[in-house]
Amino acid sequence: MKKLIVILACVLLSSFSLFADENPSETVEPGYHEHDGFYFRFYLNPFVGYGYVHSVQNINPLVISDSIMTGGLQIGYAIKKNLFLFYGIDILSIPPLMNPLNILPKAINPNVQRGKINNPLAGILGFSGGINYYFMPENVYVIFALNLSAVSITADSFKSASDVGLGFQTAIGKEWWYSRNIGLGLALNIAYDYFSKTYPGDPIVTPLHAFMIGISFSATYN
Repeated sequence: MKKLIVILACVLLSSFSLFADENPSETVEPGYHEHDGFYFRFYLNPFVGYGYVHSVQNINPLVISDSIMTGGLQIGYAIKKNLFLFYGIDILSIPPLMNPLNILPKAINPNVQRGKINNPLAGILGFSGGINYYFMPENVYVIFALNLSAVSITADSFKSASDVGLGFQTAIGKEWWYSRNIGLGLALNIAYDYFSKTYPGDPIVTPLHAFMIGISFSATYN
């Protein structure tokens, strides 16, 4: 019986040695669950956050604030492992959804008393350039980018648009690997934009400030 047990043990050990990797690190394909090479990210914030646009006036300021919807794309390349340079396009919308504070200054329309704007919508379109760094193996990342953007504001009583403004955005998030090169994640996003002027003859007095903070969902390929 003892001889049989010894023989079975030897057979099991030999079978394990046959199927075991001689060097497990060499069996993993290069780039597997690593942040390098080409980088592409899509992100979306479906009203999980807050944003506002307001004019800097002491009298009759314009204020549009509410839940936000943001989204964007980022395309870049790793300048070294875990560090990316990217260009992006970003869209932010502030529609009146929950309990908006939408204040209309009399300067826009003297016939309308100061109060809530009817059907206001503020939208910002921006182009960004920045860096993204991953802290591994936690797969946590930090983003910082600079923006060139413009804001448009529409309502039943008026329409306004700004000239190009400057701003920044930052984010901290975490991703979970879905496949070899695709990660799904969550991030806290913060952005600020400053618009020094609107087009000549525009009813809104500038400068304008825009701010947002929210949670975004993302899918990243690299």
